[in-house]
Amino acid sequence: MSQKSKANIAFLLAIIMVLCMIPLSAVKVTADPEGSYKCGETAYWQFDGNGTAVISGTGILDWNVNGTVKWNETEVKTATVGEGITQVGSNFFQGCENMTSVSLPDSLERIGYASFMVSGLTELDIPDNVTYVGMSAFKDCVDIVKVV
Repeated sequence: MSQKSKANIAFLLAIIMVLCMIPLSAVKVTADPEGSYKCGETAYWQFDGNGTAVISGTGILDWNVNGTVKWNETEVKTATVGEGITQVGSNFFQGCENMTSVSLPDSLERIGYASFMVSGLTELDIPDNVTYVGMSAFKDCVDIVKVV
């Protein structure tokens, strides 16, 4: 065996030894719920078969997180955002022109910039915990007739 081969094997063994020293508790693995797609660090969405986007998880809804899979805006008819979601991120529902309603959780605290811009919402119930609504959040939502 050549000196170069021995050095390569020694290097690989050293890497394996270092990796084995990392405790499993330090490795964070988050599995997507079955049939779901990522839409934030710890948030997921799926369609229910009737055009409703069902969103679950925790934290911020954000298409800019690695690994997210965005829906086709024209397919969203309604949306149900589950408890644990604290923020609708910027531009999240933007362009969902066929979405006439959205159910927002009591855990929601922030609605980001242009979150619902050019959506087809007709009515909106904003939870009491919402303390921030970003600029243009509902811009060009011409069908809204009631905000609670």
